[in-house]
Amino acid sequence: MKHRLVLVSIAMGVLLFSADAGLSQTDARNVPKPPTAELEKFRPYFGLYELSGDFAGLEWSGILEITPAVKGWYVEWVIDIHHAQAIDRQLRMFITWDPTLEKYRIWRFETMNPQSPEATEGEARFDSNQLVMEWHWKAPDGDPGIYRNRVSMNGPELVIVTEFEKTSGSIQEIGITRARRRL
Repeated sequence: MKHRLVLVSIAMGVLLFSADAGLSQTDARNVPKPPTAELEKFRPYFGLYELSGDFAGLEWSGILEITPAVKGWYVEWVIDIHHAQAIDRQLRMFITWDPTLEKYRIWRFETMNPQSPEATEGEARFDSNQLVMEWHWKAPDGDPGIYRNRVSMNGPELVIVTEFEKTSGSIQEIGITRARRRL
């Protein structure tokens, strides 16, 4: 009984400490602000696009929309893909700046079975005139490596080059997506 009382006391202390730490989110004097300056770099990409591409040998088309989301805390990418052979898929990505880790973080959700955390959470960076998105993933043959999208603006056209870099350093281009701005 005494042992159980000690465990309950510890559990209550953890709960109280957690509740107190969580109150800073509702403290009107300490309201967190979205990473506006860091997300401003995505503004040139905002818009609605008609896209087409060749991905792993399959031609497809669809719509891409890039917008601010969640009250300015994230940038959302929604890709609706359609294919002549009845492929109907959606990919959503949320990107934000993490001031603690000092990097852009990405979460991706798509119409397929849930993937590992390594495949769904990635990182982004701006490299010269490109936005580079990367996930640690496995190639179709099972080899580990980095799945990468290189995104660039070419006038009104957004170009996404998708590639896979194996740990050996070899890079395989998977596909190229071209998106023409609608709005």
